[in-house]
Amino acid sequence: MITTIVILSIVFVVGLAYVAVKKIRKGMENATKVKKVLKLFTVEDLELLAGKKSLSDARVPIVRSFTFTIHNLAPNAKDLIIALLPSYFTKASEVYHKCKPVDVILKEGKVIDTIDQEVLANGKPSPIDDFLKFIKSTRIHITGIKIALNNPDQFENEIFIKQYTPFDDLGYKTIIPANYQNSMQNNNKIVEIPHDFYIDGTTSITTTIKAGCAITYTFFYSY
Repeated sequence: MITTIVILSIVFVVGLAYVAVKKIRKGMENATKVKKVLKLFTVEDLELLAGKKSLSDARVPIVRSFTFTIHNLAPNAKDLIIALLPSYFTKASEVYHKCKPVDVILKEGKVIDTIDQEVLANGKPSPIDDFLKFIKSTRIHITGIKIALNNPDQFENEIFIKQYTPFDDLGYKTIIPANYQNSMQNNNKIVEIPHDFYIDGTTSITTTIKAGCAITYTFFYSY
């Protein structure tokens, strides 16, 4: 009788152990499946699912570029101070390059068209006017600038970047393209500037374009 009870107890214990082992194995299999699924997600995805980030925070930045092409090639051309971006101003006299007002604000097509002077400009992939409207409502992150031109002396002309506000003078940043010329590079008419800053409808970018110069400024950005 006692032997029977002992045997039944052992069978019972073994049965419990078997059930426990099955549950553990099933739990491990489920954990493996969960790990495989989690591998399909980035940390940002998981933070989004957990409610730690909003959809706008989780958006992947789109990297694009915009190119300004400027021709100051008329027979009687002269050096001009130009505003690639005019901040929120509409008149050249309101936009300053360091301490002097600019001569012109860039626009698509003929920027200046007189007997003595002709300056042409265009944007790519869209007209300059459309790009200026776009940044009035969208702050974009500039990650670099590429400059290509026909006269390397133009690289000496500084680029001024300024944020305007009605309240404070925030100063300006200065970029001297000549500082980024690479002696190891075969083409001395191209400069790549890994400069990092933000632009929007309050930003002005100004520089001087030499007479006889054809130049492109390509801004790489994300938003």
